[in-house]
Amino acid sequence: MVLLEDFGLSYLQGDLPKWFYPLWLTVQTVPIFKNSGRCAVRPLGLRTPLLKVFHKEVVSQNLPEVKAFLEPVQLGMSRGGAQKLIFSVRALLNAKQDFVCVKIDCRNAYNEQSRRACIDAFAEEPTLRHLAHFCAVTLAPINGLESGGNLWGEAPEGDTQGDSAASMRFCVALHKSLLLLHQACSAGGCGGMAKAGADDINAIGPPHIVFPAVEAFGREVRERCLLHWERTKTEVFTWQGDLPPGAPDGVSLAGENINGVFEHGFLMYGAPIGSDAYCHHQLMQVAERIISDGKKTAELLSGERHPFGRL
Repeated sequence: MVLLEDFGLSYLQGDLPKWFYPLWLTVQTVPIFKNSGRCAVRPLGLRTPLLKVFHKEVVSQNLPEVKAFLEPVQLGMSRGGAQKLIFSVRALLNAKQDFVCVKIDCRNAYNEQSRRACIDAFAEEPTLRHLAHFCAVTLAPINGLESGGNLWGEAPEGDTQGDSAASMRFCVALHKSLLLLHQACSAGGCGGMAKAGADDINAIGPPHIVFPAVEAFGREVRERCLLHWERTKTEVFTWQGDLPPGAPDGVSLAGENINGVFEHGFLMYGAPIGSDAYCHHQLMQVAERIISDGKKTAELLSGERHPFGRL
């Protein structure tokens, strides 16, 4: 155990030979489907479990300081962050039905974020400065990308989704941009806000304030963090009508045609926000999937009891 602790500290402090870090930080890439429709693939990076244990220990010991820095605008590291995000967004939209919510999508956010922006963000924050060296040690090496024993590429930027420290590094690196977005959305005491759960970013407020704020956010994160705002995957929610005047080019109106009627709404962490009809429709789809999965499970279990199938 003493040897293991010494090895872990040496690794985290950057005291091991330089050749070791690119080798040990090599990522095994595995594709997984993003959703049940199997229409898009998400690259999953796998590393040795021991490395994840070391990174998890760093995150857990510094979580209070990280949360204090990020909250309440960024909830990606918060306990119950998903629930807090959903209820806060829904509550504001219910209270201010003339507001819009822009659900911002950044392309491959974890994989493309600037490593320099991450290290700089930790170094500039006094309460997190002690973690800047850890970020430099784990992000400075160019990661090899491996599949089936073959090295097929390199990752000079971005983080590894699935790494125990990836969300912490991403949230801290993004936070400067997120605070600027929040300040712009709440300008003049209008009551607007920006609220995020890691890379699930929402800008809420009057259209004439939120739309320019989102445009400025897209430019700022591109220049500082190398993140690309995906306009065609960005949705604008409004309680009624079409896209408000001044909406950014390329964005779509959040909602779905249900029984020939367009119902306004969107999903956040799988939870529906929008009109009663939209929420009812989405929840019924979830219920139907549960019933379908239950039937398939029952059939599989029945097949296990009868190796040759039903008689």
